[in-house]
Amino acid sequence: MCPRKIVPLFVILALAVGLPAFSRVEQRFIRPPSPPTLQSAVDILSPPMLSSGGDTVWVQVHNDSSYCPGDPLMGHGGEATGGPGPLETWCFEGNWPYGDSCGTNPPWDTRCFSHLDVRTLSSLTDVNYWHVDTYRADQRPYCGDYALWCGSDSLWNGVPVECGTWADAPGYGDEWNCIVQLTLPDTFDVADGCTLMFDPRYDTECKYDYFYVDFWDGDSWVTLATFNATSNNPGAECGMTGGGNPDLWGNTDTDRLVNVDWQERSNPLWPAFAAGIDSSQYSYAAGPVFRWRFVSDASWSDADGRGNTDGGAWIDNVRVLGDADAYVEDFETGSLDTAYWSLPRPGGVIDLWHMVHDPDPPYEGGDGEDRPNVCTLDSSVIYRGRPDYGYQTGADWRNGWYYRLMSPAFPMLNTGCVTQSDLFVCTLEYTCDYTYTKARFYDASNGNWCPWQYVTYYIFGGCYFWNFDYPDNWTWAAPADAERSHHDRKRRGAI
Repeated sequence: MCPRKIVPLFVILALAVGLPAFSRVEQRFIRPPSPPTLQSAVDILSPPMLSSGGDTVWVQVHNDSSYCPGDPLMGHGGEATGGPGPLETWCFEGNWPYGDSCGTNPPWDTRCFSHLDVRTLSSLTDVNYWHVDTYRADQRPYCGDYALWCGSDSLWNGVPVECGTWADAPGYGDEWNCIVQLTLPDTFDVADGCTLMFDPRYDTECKYDYFYVDFWDGDSWVTLATFNATSNNPGAECGMTGGGNPDLWGNTDTDRLVNVDWQERSNPLWPAFAAGIDSSQYSYAAGPVFRWRFVSDASWSDADGRGNTDGGAWIDNVRVLGDADAYVEDFETGSLDTAYWSLPRPGGVIDLWHMVHDPDPPYEGGDGEDRPNVCTLDSSVIYRGRPDYGYQTGADWRNGWYYRLMSPAFPMLNTGCVTQSDLFVCTLEYTCDYTYTKARFYDASNGNWCPWQYVTYYIFGGCYFWNFDYPDNWTWAAPADAERSHHDRKRRGAI
């Protein structure tokens, strides 16, 4: 049962940043992320104030309804001077009354708040982890030296995977939605149907993380099979009792690291999985398309240490049999044949973050008593995560959304970072929806962004102010040589 979580109706967002002396914050076809940086975000989230560690200067947010100080032409929403310097201020009253989230002076005039549909990301760091690898490929002689694997060892492309935050590598991480797709040419004849075959191997959290194979019917994706728990490991229903075993072969997760193997072939000459697709099941204007998806939830993985698996999902010995043509791929070249294979992003659901002028905003002015030089906040231009006319009944995006509002990346003097937030929210009782604040850091040593770190709040339903002048200290989340950071707000759930 889900705890009651928060879904905001409005997010009131203005950002003031103290930057004291920073260095820089942001087949074959056969016929038969430089210096320290922090970024913050709202999932559905927003930070009114962001600062570095020591000698933080909490600055006044402009309260005039026409433009920000330092921007007499009202061209942008911020007073950023370009840094490093003692003061960077973001407010949204530029381009009145529509709002502007960019800074005023170079280079901040091109550094703006942004937002996205989190459902379009392949992972927390937006890496698609499908790749050709030797890991576990030699467990069966018919798999040769290479297979296609969705997972990672402790290193990914030579640097620590997800900034070295994983507890048990090799394996997989939280919030993955990694897709690999096979697209055959228009000349591949499937007028009378086709058959897809491949050898699978997988090890996933029972009843929470899944491996799927789908085909495109000409209009939408259709799932051919669902795999869960540990391949080639038959047994009783795993996890919570009830609901049956979701795995195609009824596999369980008992003694997973000992028992996991490529799924046993029923005929040693043919791959373990085979599915015939009748021509009545699709209508193609082009060649047939198949995809394999590995999806994990937000906890219990090799990354967070709550689970220890052998690595996610693998496929090998892919065969597609048409009328007169056959496609075969065993990945023994050691690389993905991009003439037929691709790594597409997930389709996503919706991103509803937008600026709006609210002449009667729910929040007008902050007390500022616990911070020097913090004045009233004019919230007549706000970021809102709710559609202006409500959630449309019957809309395909009404449920399952998950979108993020992000600040620009800010230079940091050291690894210290504090965000201060004011947020107005409305939510129903007994929902699995929530809002939380996140921050991420740039790993200068390895040249990549680290995963978002977050604090989640579980709150009863109703409409009220949340996190009023509430500071979050993110210093604990920064790697030793973090050089830039972001802040975000995220919204997730259903109505």
